[in-house]
Amino acid sequence: LAFRAVHLCWFPETRPEQIERAIRLAALFKFNYAIVEPWGTYKSRKNPWFSWPDAPLDRAAVKRLVAIGRDLGITLIPQLNCYGHASYSRGSSKKHSTLDFNPQYESLFEPGGWVWCIMNPETQRVLREIIAEMHEDFGNPPYFHIGCDEAFGAQSCPLCVKGSHAEQMLNHLNGLSDFLKSRGARAMMWHDMLLKKGDARWKDYKANGTAETAKAAETLPKDIVICDWFYRTAQKSYPSYTYFQSLGYDVLACPWHNADGIVAEAKAIKAINGFGMLGTLWHHYYGPELSLAYRVTAN
Repeated sequence: LAFRAVHLCWFPETRPEQIERAIRLAALFKFNYAIVEPWGTYKSRKNPWFSWPDAPLDRAAVKRLVAIGRDLGITLIPQLNCYGHASYSRGSSKKHSTLDFNPQYESLFEPGGWVWCIMNPETQRVLREIIAEMHEDFGNPPYFHIGCDEAFGAQSCPLCVKGSHAEQMLNHLNGLSDFLKSRGARAMMWHDMLLKKGDARWKDYKANGTAETAKAAETLPKDIVICDWFYRTAQKSYPSYTYFQSLGYDVLACPWHNADGIVAEAKAIKAINGFGMLGTLWHHYYGPELSLAYRVTAN
């Protein structure tokens, strides 16, 4: 598999040393990419209100990690959640990196703050500014992950409720993809909003979309890399891989913390000559789940 990556989340509780160790360990296990997803910990220069106070991930910290990765053969890819997960905190915590401290920015989000209000032109400006900053700080890598999973509660504000959710999402994703292409990068996104929830084809798979948003998968730019996440035990087949591949996308298998599942997904994506594999780690920078994310995924 040509694309072999680990996915690293940087929470406020995450120590910089843990991220550095994870990057060095990824090189030892012959991964060639690492996606770094700051959860309200990236310090934007143009929009300083965006992150938690005392966010540790400023330009100097990013550039240091990028240099370490480059020396070890690891390309670091930034991630910014551009639809769901806009609170940059676990949903169960009810925390919000922006609104807890700067409620004047409420109009950038749908009610509750979990989803960006994608029909607000100011939201689009802010997202592009932060994407450009992160992409530059990370050394202008060839990919940028835009998240877009679990957009629960979308289309509930006055700006969004009157239109077609699928059309709004399609315009949003097209715009972000075009913006990244102008910077020489390909967008990557999680798959789940592009599969209809309740569709028998995706039984036991992560499908959080509607019939309309699932239809959008047919017309999105095919240079978007689909990150198909599945965290359960081994399955006999993975039909979502071949579905997205049949539409013309490059597809990454994205397992998590089940050893049998990781092995089965690796075999499945290799069998269809898929784009590669993205082993997710989330906040487990220690113990057995760290071992799974590296040892089993790498092998």
